[in-house]
Amino acid sequence: VGEARRTVNVSTDKPVFVATDERPTKKVMQTTVVGTLGELTCRLNLNGILGNGWAVSYLADIEESVVPDTHRFKLFIPGLPDFSKDIV
Repeated sequence: VGEARRTVNVSTDKPVFVATDERPTKKVMQTTVVGTLGELTCRLNLNGILGNGWAVSYLADIEESVVPDTHRFKLFIPGLPDFSKDIV
């Protein structure tokens, strides 16, 4: 996914190990885009994943804040409103 206007590409070079347990194939995305208006957008393309694939979302702060504050994350999955929810 290319960078949109007013966004910054953020990624990690740390390894993410997924070959554990007895679970189906898991695809991991280590890159996301941070909007300058406070939005963080992640897109995961599941083309080529088997029908029994699964996904997990991990949300983490990239920067440490000097002032204690609360971050509100919203998980939105297009077409699946029952799985879309606010996370505080």
